[in-house]
Amino acid sequence: MVTFLLRNLSILEQDSALKPYIQSGHALFVKGDTTSQEDVRKAWGVASNKAPVDFVLFTIGEVVPLWLRRI
Repeated sequence: MVTFLLRNLSILEQDSALKPYIQSGHALFVKGDTTSQEDVRKAWGVASNKAPVDFVLFTIGEVVPLWLRRI
């Protein structure tokens, strides 16, 4: 089972490659933000509800603006 903590669920919910996993319950989505301790706790609770968590992966899903300044 894979649990995703996402700010925007609609992107992966519409992914045709994930549909069979969503329908079978092997992919779970939790709406939230990893910068929120409460949201991370909620996702951890969902992920560890049926079985122990074996693996944790953090990715950056936000485009961070980059400004270059001349010194």
